Amino acid sequence: MTEEHHLGSFHPSVHETTPFNYHSPSITCTIVPADVQEGSRSSMPVRARIVVSGRVQGVGYRAFAEGAAQQRGLRGGVRNLRDGRVEVEAEGDRGAIDDLLMCLRMGPPRAHIEDVHVQWETPTGLSAGFHIWY
Repeated sequence: MTEEHHLGSFHPSVHETTPFNYHSPSITCTIVPADVQEGSRSSMPVRARIVVSGRVQGVGYRAFAEGAAQQRGLRGGVRNLRDGRVEVEAEGDRGAIDDLLMCLRMGPPRAHIEDVHVQWETPTGLSAGFHIWY
C-alpha cells in the first residue's frame, strides 16, 4: 500500500518552532522539534520515494540530501531527473525520514524548493548506506 503527500514549498521564518542548523561545506542539517521528547518518534521502518521540484539542480542539493540522510542513518540514494527535479529514495525509521523531509523542504542556501512530493511505500531492504546515484 502506498500513501502520497505533497508538502509544497517551505519557507522557514523566525516564528518557526523547529530549530534548523545548516553548516557548509559539511552539509549538516539538524532539526530538533521543541515538542518532541527523546524516544517519542516512530521507529517503524518505512520507505519514501520523494521528488523535489524547484531550483534543485546545480546548487549542491544532492550532496545536501546525501549528508542529511547519512546523518539520520537512512539507506538509499538521491539522483537528478532529466526534467530538472531531484528524486530521493530513502528507507529507515519513520521519524528519521520525517526529519529528512524537513531538511529537503529547506534545501541548501542556493536552492529554491517549490514542491516536495512524498510517496510512502513498504520497505524493500535497500543496502546499507546512502549515496548520490548517477
